[in-house]
Amino acid sequence: MTTLSPPQYAFRAFLLLSVLCTAMFLESGEGASNGGPSVTVPDHTIVFVGDTQRTGFWERILLREQNDEERIAVMQEIARERPALIVHLGDVVDQGDNTRSWEQFDHLIAPAREASIPMVAVPGNHDYFGDRDLALRNFFQRFPHVGGRTWSSVREDSIGIILLNSNFGEMSDSERAEQESWYRAELDILQNDPGLVAVIVCCHHAPYTNSTVVSDNDDVQKRFVPAFLAIPKAVIFFAGHCHSYEHFVQGGKHFVVSGGGGGPRQRLSSNRDASRHKDLYDGGMLRRFNFCKLSLHSGLVTVQVMMFDPEKDAAWSVGDTWGVQAP
Repeated sequence: MTTLSPPQYAFRAFLLLSVLCTAMFLESGEGASNGGPSVTVPDHTIVFVGDTQRTGFWERILLREQNDEERIAVMQEIARERPALIVHLGDVVDQGDNTRSWEQFDHLIAPAREASIPMVAVPGNHDYFGDRDLALRNFFQRFPHVGGRTWSSVREDSIGIILLNSNFGEMSDSERAEQESWYRAELDILQNDPGLVAVIVCCHHAPYTNSTVVSDNDDVQKRFVPAFLAIPKAVIFFAGHCHSYEHFVQGGKHFVVSGGGGGPRQRLSSNRDASRHKDLYDGGMLRRFNFCKLSLHSGLVTVQVMMFDPEKDAAWSVGDTWGVQAP
């Protein structure tokens, strides 16, 4: 078990107290203008966050982080940002069939729900753990999908977002074929929609990562990436699974890993590792907790990466900013 120094204990206590006070502030409705509700009219910012699961028992045996305070801080900061939409990149909970895990998640996102911020999600591997049918019922209860499918699409202003299931081992042959057929057709529909400027594709398992814990997902590379590369409006591919932040360019397009929502962080391979992908973000091997904010202005899709580590930072800050011009 990791031993914390007295200053670290004091800082964590301060962080938890601050988070609780923020929650009370949001709940009380203070700060509302003209006596109105505390929920402000959101802009069209979209937040992408992944891997908010608590650290499981066996992971704790292996001395992996349990980041309860940091997880709360992530979701409180997202609620404070008041985005138009939250996209969860999977591994919502540590075990999909565990009712208590989902109740903890409900409590975690209560400020966002109370602020009427909509949230969608792709399923992660942890969201399938345990009894598969019960796990999916728990998932669908929080994130209703059309027709009970584990893939869907949403639109926010002039951005289309495709949500895919990369848990191929949990799907039947017919489900995999149906999803891939739907995916290609949906990309064509969004590409030809004059009301949309850009398309974002999301799944849980990252096609590319430098994680020392998980690997590139070959199935995602084969099943999802080629169609993404072929569509001009498809500009960014978001994934999680690696509990960090990474930014790659492959085939002239952007691939982002945003898995810093509170799961035990994963170290990345060293810059000296010849097999690693070229990461456009130089943030060291163990990176801060994070989420990504995406916005669109005058055809420029901008990503801001908000980062925080209570042992290093006094407040949230912009850890990375970059943009891509929509076609």
